[in-house]
Amino acid sequence: MKKGRVDKFRVRLPYVKNNRFVDVFVWEDKTSLQKATKEDKHTEGLFHPEAYKIYPRRYVPQKIGDIHFHKGRIGVGVISHEVAHSAVHIFDALGLELVDKDNELFCHYIGYVVKEICNRFIEKNYY
Repeated sequence: MKKGRVDKFRVRLPYVKNNRFVDVFVWEDKTSLQKATKEDKHTEGLFHPEAYKIYPRRYVPQKIGDIHFHKGRIGVGVISHEVAHSAVHIFDALGLELVDKDNELFCHYIGYVVKEICNRFIEKNYY
């Protein structure tokens, strides 16, 4: 396990084909998160997307990306913020309408992934 990493788990994504998922990482503190992701000092949470291609044929890998949190800043606001980034990415990658007549698919996606992450964080006493 990488130095400073407290937890890693996978969330399978609802409403999309081919068992796509995001990996979720929890770091001991902000410094550990920054070192592991090579991000700047303002990072409280982070979504790192996986690359996909659209030409000559659309290819989207099963792994959509990684979401990173640190124990000093775990809360529903940060969780939902990073999950929203992942939602925008997966909808773009799959060519789905982000905003349609009622936005239900987008909202269900965010609600499900936030719930799965929060349940794990409660189970592990991260907040």
